[in-house]
Amino acid sequence: MDFLTLTFLALVDAINPCTLTVQAILLANLLLKKGKKEVVIGGLLFSSTVFILYLFYGLGILSITKVLQSNTLYYILNILLIIMIAAEFNGYFKEAKGFSAMEMPLSLRKYVKKFSKLVESPFSTIPIAFVLSALLLPCSSGPYLTALGMISSSANKLFILTYYNLLFISPMILITFLVATGISPQNILKWKEKHSKHLHLIAGILLLIVFLYYNYNHLAYTSVTHTKGSIYLVYSFTCPHCTHLKESLPSNINITYISINSEKVKEISSMLPKWRGGVPLMVCFRNQSPLVMIGYPTKSQDKEGYFYGEKEEKAICEEYNGTKIIENGKYKYCILPSGYMMGNKYALNEIIKAYKKGECI
Repeated sequence: MDFLTLTFLALVDAINPCTLTVQAILLANLLLKKGKKEVVIGGLLFSSTVFILYLFYGLGILSITKVLQSNTLYYILNILLIIMIAAEFNGYFKEAKGFSAMEMPLSLRKYVKKFSKLVESPFSTIPIAFVLSALLLPCSSGPYLTALGMISSSANKLFILTYYNLLFISPMILITFLVATGISPQNILKWKEKHSKHLHLIAGILLLIVFLYYNYNHLAYTSVTHTKGSIYLVYSFTCPHCTHLKESLPSNINITYISINSEKVKEISSMLPKWRGGVPLMVCFRNQSPLVMIGYPTKSQDKEGYFYGEKEEKAICEEYNGTKIIENGKYKYCILPSGYMMGNKYALNEIIKAYKKGECI
């Protein structure tokens, strides 16, 4: 997933009317009992607790997505996106309320008011956040589940989840400071009611863009057929390592792109039994044994072609009990215990050299 897609999904989650409502009601009750200073502390503690909880929810759900077949996950995400798009446009065109418009079910709203009234001090917002975050799940889980499905093959999941959830809680933090500057929570609720219809429209458009982009990329990376003398690249458009590898490839070589969400991955897995599904995976199938490269630095990790620089990559190689390949006294790349090369510029050059010699079949 590229960060634009991730950002769109997080924004859909963030501008959900029920998220804004929960924060405003909580702060209104706290403001009645305490001052503006306590509102800031309580609002930040509530937002931080929700952030941590959703981060753990995400990590837990990711452990489940691992057991799903990539093609199954692709269809599940498409169905989920279609349902959300329909619900958001239903909220705009028919001004529907509740679950049919990606909002909190009407039956749960009374509990939000009930638990929000229990706030007595800034620190009491922490246990209340545990309860209210669960009540938020019916209206906020759709975009989050979609994002989690799309990043299931990414290497830096924790960073991506952190970014997503920071965007998710950003309106909560904004509302906290708006209340602290003198804007009443009641005015925020009135604004939400007035513009709720337009928030649904914006969310629907963002989700439609995500749907079209997701399927465009899926088709782009599964429609290419293998041609003799090309290199296989198992790739995910959700993976920044893959993106940088693609940018590093010369234009004069044939690449067979295979999406990690494609059925073709099963064929690759059968030929590479030691592969555990990590991407990017680059393979030159030869008559003798395949030449395989797994992983690649992201743009920020790439230091002179190595993961974080030559010294750091050598340490990583030792940590994984790999074999360092030295040429003319200089470290080039690492052979992992699986027999695969750990991806860097020099490992990539080995595959390109094999390709140019006509070894790839």
